[in-house]
Amino acid sequence: MDKELIEHTIPLMLLSFLGVWMVSEYFFAPLAPLIPITDTIRVYTTIIASAAWGLGIAILTLSHVKKIYTKSQDPHWGYSALYLVSCLAMSIAGIMGGTQGFKYLWAYYNIFAQGWVLPLYAHSMVRPVPVE
Repeated sequence: MDKELIEHTIPLMLLSFLGVWMVSEYFFAPLAPLIPITDTIRVYTTIIASAAWGLGIAILTLSHVKKIYTKSQDPHWGYSALYLVSCLAMSIAGIMGGTQGFKYLWAYYNIFAQGWVLPLYAHSMVRPVPVE
């Protein structure tokens, strides 16, 4: 089969179908014969979404670990280290105390919600202007 078809077209068609199905299920009550199919599709969409989150976290973590190991090539490797430490801290706080625990909520409201994390990536979006 064609590589473009396998890598792009089929996943796009599958996710588009599942997205339209889920939106239509939210706004319109499914017909009685379609309820078992709707329940099965909901389960598979949850599985696909969980796998996508896991894959995204793994790829993001690996790219930051790679930046840390190649310190000489990337002058901003410290931001990657800070990212990994903060993700690890938030994960531990969420696992130990739950998402309603004091430590997790404190870190969320005082660090992430106030925009402390987004400026960490500003160096990759803005190029320095040369001084003449």
